[in-house]
Amino acid sequence: MSTSAHTERTDSKPHGRDTLYEDEQWWASRYLWLLEHGYMLRPRFRPNWSPSWIGTKKDPREFEDGQFSLLSNLLDATARDGTFVMLKRIDRKLHPYEVDITTKLSSPELQADPRNRSIPVLEVLDIVPEEPDSVILVTPLMSAINQPVIETIGEFVAFYTQVLEGLQFLHSHHIAHRDFFGTNMVMDATPLYSAPFHPLDPSRRRDWSGKTEHCTRTERPVRYYIIDYGISRQFEGNEANPLVPTIIGADKSVPEHQGMRGFQPCNPFATDIYTAGNTVNEFFASRAQGFDFMQPLVSDMMQDDPSKRPTIDEVVQRFEELRSTLSVDKLRSRVVDRLTMYPSFSSTRVRLRKLVYTLTKTPPIPDPHP
Repeated sequence: MSTSAHTERTDSKPHGRDTLYEDEQWWASRYLWLLEHGYMLRPRFRPNWSPSWIGTKKDPREFEDGQFSLLSNLLDATARDGTFVMLKRIDRKLHPYEVDITTKLSSPELQADPRNRSIPVLEVLDIVPEEPDSVILVTPLMSAINQPVIETIGEFVAFYTQVLEGLQFLHSHHIAHRDFFGTNMVMDATPLYSAPFHPLDPSRRRDWSGKTEHCTRTERPVRYYIIDYGISRQFEGNEANPLVPTIIGADKSVPEHQGMRGFQPCNPFATDIYTAGNTVNEFFASRAQGFDFMQPLVSDMMQDDPSKRPTIDEVVQRFEELRSTLSVDKLRSRVVDRLTMYPSFSSTRVRLRKLVYTLTKTPPIPDPHP
C-alpha cells in the first residue's frame, strides 16, 4: 500500500515537493512496519501526509517536511528511546557480503579493539515486507566529516589518526574495504551540538526551526567511523596479496582502475592505501593551505604502481612519527580556506581561541578518550 500523498496546491507556484518521490514512497509504504519495530520516520513519510506549506504561499524549503534526500537507500528515523538512527536498505543480490562483514565488525569481540572504527550495528531488520532480498541495517545517526568543518591542523591529525587505525584494523582481519574514501568516513557529531541537528543539513535544527550552534572538535573531541561495506571483501589469512576483478568506488582516480588496466585483477589492499591518501588531497590539501607536511607520505601512498605503495602498518607508523614532529603552534594553526569550503575566521577570534586553549591546557590534538 502506498502512503504517498497528492495534494492540490492553493497557490500558483509548483515546486515538485508536494508528492513523495518514488524512492521516498518505498520507505513511506513501510512506515507502519518500521514503527512496529520501534523506528519512527519523519512527518513527510507518515500515512496521509499533507504538506505543511499548503495554503501558506511559502517556499516548501522553509519547512521540515519539505526536505528530501537524494540517497534512495538511506533514511533517518527516531528509535523508541528517542535516539536518532540511520536506516540503510541493502539488496543482498547486489551486495552479498555487506551485511555479514558489517555485523561481524560490530560484534562485541571486535568492538573491544580500540582500532575498530566500523560503524556499530544496532539492529538488522531482515524480513522486509514485499522485499525478500532486502535487509535494513540500523546504525547510529552520523554526520559527514566536513559538517561542521575541521578548523585546525590538530583536528585533522585527530581525524586521520582514527581513520588510519580503522583501516589498519580492517586489514589485520584481512578485510579490504575497496571504497575507503572520505565519503565513507563519518563522525558522531553529537558532542558538538547543544540541540539535535537535522540529518539532511546539520547546520539546521532537527525541527527546522532555526540554525544550530556548535562548538569545535578541539573543545569536544569526536569519534570517526567507517561505513559502507557494499563492495568489501574478506580474504583468507594466507592470501597476502590477493588479486580480484576491479570494482570502481567513489574515488575515480585510482590508477589501476584506468583504461585497459581496469580489466586486470588488482590488489584491493593496495587500492585502499591509494584512496586513503587521496582523501587527504581531495578533502583537505586541494581545498585549504597548511597540509604540505602530509605530501611525502601521501605521495608514497598514491604511487602509480600498487606494489610500491606502503602497507597500512607502514603508513600508520610513519604518520605516528610525523604527528610527533608537529609543534603546538602548527597543530593549533587554523585551516586556511582556499575554495570557500572552510570558514574564514577573523584573526582576533583565532588568537582569542588559541589563548583560551592554552590557558585551559586543551590538547591541540583532540583525540577522544578511550
